[in-house]
Amino acid sequence: MALEKTNIDTSWIDALQMTMQDSLKPMFSNIFQSVQGVLYNGVAYTFIGIWIMFWCLNLLKNGYPTREEIFNSLKWILMLCFIFGIFYSYESYTSFLGWLMIPAQWLKSATSHLFGTNTESFGVMVTNAINSLNDLMVKLWERGMNQNQEKFVPEIATKIGVAFGMIPFWLFYGVTFFVIAGVACIILSSTFFAMIILSLAPVVIPLLFSKKTAPYFYSWLKLFISYSLYVPASYIILSICMIPMKKISELGTDIQQIYDNQFVNFLVPTLISAICIYLLIKIPNWVSQIIGVQGLEGGGTGGALDLAKTAGSIGASFGTGFLAKKMAGGSLGQSMTSGLANAVPMAKTIKGLVNAEKKVIGGIEGVSAKAG
Repeated sequence: MALEKTNIDTSWIDALQMTMQDSLKPMFSNIFQSVQGVLYNGVAYTFIGIWIMFWCLNLLKNGYPTREEIFNSLKWILMLCFIFGIFYSYESYTSFLGWLMIPAQWLKSATSHLFGTNTESFGVMVTNAINSLNDLMVKLWERGMNQNQEKFVPEIATKIGVAFGMIPFWLFYGVTFFVIAGVACIILSSTFFAMIILSLAPVVIPLLFSKKTAPYFYSWLKLFISYSLYVPASYIILSICMIPMKKISELGTDIQQIYDNQFVNFLVPTLISAICIYLLIKIPNWVSQIIGVQGLEGGGTGGALDLAKTAGSIGASFGTGFLAKKMAGGSLGQSMTSGLANAVPMAKTIKGLVNAEKKVIGGIEGVSAKAG
C-alpha cells in the first residue's frame, strides 16, 4: 500500500493572516476616531493655548527669545501641524502608518529573491516547503516498498523494514518540519502582535508634541519595528533550510540513488536544519540587540521556539549516539539503540542501573561458584 501524496493549500497562511487582520480592523478605526475627537475639540485647543502661554511667560524672564528658542518654537509648531494633519482623516492616518512599515518592507524586498521569485507571499513559500518535503517522503516510501516487497512476505513486515531503512530521512524530515512549523508560527504570531501594537498608534502619535513625551513614541516605534522584522528574518532562515532540499531535488528522478545513500544525502541537510532551529531561537535576541528593545526574548513565539529547541536537542542527541555507534562499526540496530539511549530522557540513568545490576548479579554468582 503506497502513501498518498497530500498537498496543502498554498493560501492557508495568507487566509489565516487576513482573518486575524480583519478582526483588528474595528480596533484601528475605533481608536483613531476616539483620539481624533479629542484632538479636534475645544479642550485640546485650550490645552495648546495654555502651553503657549506658559512658554511665553517663561521667556519673560530673559527678555527677548534667542535664535535657538525661536528655532525650537518653529519646530514645535511644525510638529503640531504634522500631528493634526495625520488625524485630519482616516486616509491620511493610514498613509502615515505605511511610512512606519518601511523598515520591514525594505527587508522583505531585499530577501524576496532568496527563493528565486518575488511574486509569492511568505505563506505560499512556507506551504511550498511543506509540500516539497511531503513529496520527497512519498517518493522514497514508494521506492522502498517496491524494492523490498519481495524480501518480506507480509505487507506489514515490508512497511516496518522500509520505515527502519528510512531512519536518516525521518531524522531530516522531523528536524526540517520543526523548522518550517517554527517559521509558520513566527509569521502568524509576530504579524498579529505587530498589528496590535500598531493599533495603538493614535495614542502615541500625539506624544511627539513635547520633547519630554517624544521618547515614549520612539520606544513604541522601536517595539513595532522589532516585531515586524521577525517575518523577513524567519524567511531568511527558511531559505537556508531549503537549500539542501533544492540540492536533493536537482537529482531529478533518480530516487533510487537518494534511497540507497540516505545516510550521505541527509546527513548535512539534517545538520543544517538543526542549525536553523538554533537560529530561530536567537531571532528575538538578535532583533532586540539591533533595535535596542528589551524584553523580546520570547518574542510572542515562546511555545513554538521551545518546542523547536526541544526537538533539536533530542534530534542532536539521537544523531550523536547513532553516528558514534555507526562509526565504531556497530550494526544498524545497535546504532539505533545507542541513539535512542542518548536521546530519551533518563535513558542513560536506566542503562547505568541495568549495567550495575548485571555487575552485582555477576559478582554474586562468582562468589557462589567459588564457595561451591
